[in-house]
Amino acid sequence: MQIFTDTLIAELCSCTDICTSSPLLTELQISGIITEVLVSKIESDSDPKRRALRLYTFLKNNAVDEALPTVKEALKKSANTKALRALESAISQQSDQSNVSASVGTNAAPSATNEPTPTLITGDVKVSDIASILNTSDEIIENLTTFYPRFPKVRLSDMKQFLDKFNNGSTNSRDVIRKVLTSWKGKNGNNATVAGLITILEKEDADGLCFMEAAKSLRKKYNLDCSILDG
Repeated sequence: MQIFTDTLIAELCSCTDICTSSPLLTELQISGIITEVLVSKIESDSDPKRRALRLYTFLKNNAVDEALPTVKEALKKSANTKALRALESAISQQSDQSNVSASVGTNAAPSATNEPTPTLITGDVKVSDIASILNTSDEIIENLTTFYPRFPKVRLSDMKQFLDKFNNGSTNSRDVIRKVLTSWKGKNGNNATVAGLITILEKEDADGLCFMEAAKSLRKKYNLDCSILDG
């Protein structure tokens, strides 16, 4: 199960203090959990909540269970007491839920565990359908400025102009995502597939960010060989 849910990240961002030369970032970098590049990116941001969001989004997408003790220790050493308590509470709740699930699974009838495997959509899929799915991803909505540059052959000048419209309220996030996908599809033709899109989403950028949850949503719905069409 995912510890760093959107709800927890929002709570952590409201109470995590990441100053310049932050002990929190230093501890995580020394432990090899985050990179020097990511530290520089975080510290260059003037907004405290955006600094925290960058960090926790990275941890959400990349941190494994084995890293949690180190994250907790880093929060402790950096005197982020409220954030530490919030993380410990989330870990405890997840542990309780896992124990309940295990108990239910042990006592359930064998037939109850044999859930049918969902049927994946095959054939062609429209850009608009993909955009609607990706638009449900908070990790993409909160990082639109890092979403579009990862698409090869997409004109960044066009995307920046469209993003400006989003920032001033004249368009919405789904339209931005749809614009990116349409441009990418136009440049790649028949090579624009669900598998190719998932590869792009899962690849880490210079900040160490990727969109694993969005990629998982596509894997659960579509066959990887599906071609992406305009529309």
